[in-house]
Amino acid sequence: MKMCDLCNLTEFETIDFDESLNDEKIEKIIVSELMSDVLTEDDGGNIILVTGLCTEQAIRTASMVDALAVVITTGKKINPAMLKIAKDAGISIFATKLRNYEVCKLLAEKM
Repeated sequence: MKMCDLCNLTEFETIDFDESLNDEKIEKIIVSELMSDVLTEDDGGNIILVTGLCTEQAIRTASMVDALAVVITTGKKINPAMLKIAKDAGISIFATKLRNYEVCKLLAEKM
């Protein structure tokens, strides 16, 4: 699955997409509410972070592990500070009403 494919998922709302990442292949999905766990999972590759944690810290953590995108789950609203941090770091942001498990199942079917 490539990054551009995330934009075509009807279950996802594209909040901000860095088009320079269109052809990047997604290699790993990290799902966590604990950002300290995300930091220990970083072993490289093109990462997508799936989380229900809708905070600036989630975006900063994604930046630290060089994630391509963050998917915010359970219908939470993304605030302007999160968008600015993501844009500055070149991280795409998606939102969905789905829960973490449902997002993982959906992405696994597409990969």
